[in-house]
Amino acid sequence: MSNPSDEVSEDNITDLTKAIRARTERARSHNEIVRKWARLCEESGHALQEDPYDCLSITPDGSGAILAEIKTLLEPADRADERGQVRAALGQLLYYEEMDLPSGRMAVSKVGVFGHRPSDDHILFLNRHGIDVVWLEDGHFRGDNRTRADKSVQAILERQEAAFPPSDP
Repeated sequence: MSNPSDEVSEDNITDLTKAIRARTERARSHNEIVRKWARLCEESGHALQEDPYDCLSITPDGSGAILAEIKTLLEPADRADERGQVRAALGQLLYYEEMDLPSGRMAVSKVGVFGHRPSDDHILFLNRHGIDVVWLEDGHFRGDNRTRADKSVQAILERQEAAFPPSDP
């Protein structure tokens, strides 16, 4: 006797097709955000590196770096998806800093770059672990107040805001 879950049905094929489309769209969105962030860093005079991380930008004087992990978030907001993406960003940034960067050579700022603003509790959670949070809003990167305290990240955001001031609510 066959197991009903082993049967191929129209619903299973439709669900698989939707999942493939969603994964493809998420990868496209991720790559677009990586390119935008990298371009902004490069325009600020940073040298860029990648692999295994999404973006490592070295400050113009070589004394510091910004290690960025880009994460897309589903829209409309999906709490389970956001939770998974925040956890992945935390783990990847901490791992890359410890295992993939030369120790002691430069100060490293870690930043999670998201496709849109994460919830306040996730921003605070990442901040408590030394990770700044930046997100895309109306096509431009924005950051929270703690992110503004990090000089390297602040300089990049200020450069962008000089060209594209945030709109008043």
